[in-house]
Amino acid sequence: MNLSVVGGVVHQISVILNGTMYTVVYDPPLKRDDKFSSLRRYVRIPARIDGDHLTIRWPDKTKAKGRIVRREKIEPERPWPA
Repeated sequence: MNLSVVGGVVHQISVILNGTMYTVVYDPPLKRDDKFSSLRRYVRIPARIDGDHLTIRWPDKTKAKGRIVRREKIEPERPWPA
């Protein structure tokens, strides 16, 4: 998961599900709080796609629904930059 954090709020995140990376925008932005402190690379969190929206359930059991603005197929055999 990649986060775009500006001024203590999260405007967008990118999540990889089943070989596709989804970039999701939140309006209004999410407040950066303890929900994000436990998130690290390769941490699994429940997420669901419903049309053009993606819902994530954070470790504290709250949910956030955002609008998908980009879908990109990820090639697992492709080398990633360091």
